[in-house]
Amino acid sequence: LKIWDGAISSSMSNAGNFVGGIPLAYGEDITFPSGVTQTAVTNDLPPTQTINLVTLSGTGYNLGGGTFNLLAGVNNGGANNTISAQVKADLPLVFATNPIGTALNLPGGISLNGYNIDFNGAGTFTVGQIVGVGDVNGDGIGDVIIGTSPSFTGNFNVAGGTLYANTSISEPINVIGSGTLRGSGPLGAVTVSDSGIVFPGTPATPVASLGLTWLTVNTGGLELGFGAGNSTHSANNASGGVQLNGGTLKLDLVTQPTIGQTYNNLITAPGTGTNMITGCFGETATTPANVLLVAQCTPSSVSAIVKAIDDLFHSAFGG
Repeated sequence: LKIWDGAISSSMSNAGNFVGGIPLAYGEDITFPSGVTQTAVTNDLPPTQTINLVTLSGTGYNLGGGTFNLLAGVNNGGANNTISAQVKADLPLVFATNPIGTALNLPGGISLNGYNIDFNGAGTFTVGQIVGVGDVNGDGIGDVIIGTSPSFTGNFNVAGGTLYANTSISEPINVIGSGTLRGSGPLGAVTVSDSGIVFPGTPATPVASLGLTWLTVNTGGLELGFGAGNSTHSANNASGGVQLNGGTLKLDLVTQPTIGQTYNNLITAPGTGTNMITGCFGETATTPANVLLVAQCTPSSVSAIVKAIDDLFHSAFGG
């Protein structure tokens, strides 16, 4: 284990920047602690040198320079830390940031190099371009924000937390476990199973259209935000087909609707050939939970009609 103190410079190849003054060996762990002034760090190690685990217990670090060749991953406990250099997986990696409120920024991107990676923890990851071959898994309860279009061969598997897809992603996305997929895309094929949720938009932009090529809902479901007066709503717009094998359609209403009111084009598809909507949702739900909806599915669109409102819950809308 080497502990950074940056006593001389930003250089990782200078042994004097580590406690004890001993050069970094291949495959060692490195800790970047709190209380260090030199938080700008330059990886000028030999290009083939591997590091096992990078632990960021301080905050305000920016690790730049050459590629970080990692064997285990990155463990972030600082409020806000950045690795602006590329990270390459030399074995399967785990990226962790804890607790809630911490942030690990990876604008230099990740080279999968034939290995799977996992994002875990309760904090937030912001990730640059992902390249190579392997799967990208989200297993924690935090947020993974993809802001640069990836270019890798493999799948996104969102089993926990939220994947924010705010850029073009052509790789298949599997929303499983308790995972949530948000953002505006456009996306490729999305499959929803278990208790997974597709929820277009973001907390700052609750009404958004999520474009995708293909949508399959097995279980889990689709959640849609609404604007003021329920006059606008989010939608999923498929350029290909939509297969609805059940699942739940949930509408987050802002004001109390009227019986008979219909919300159209919640999902759209071309409606011809294989590019159509087949099946329908098995259940519906609303927030607040006092509105009975019935989903109506045609080859080109999904709508929902209000069938009843429970008087016991009118107060949920302020009535």
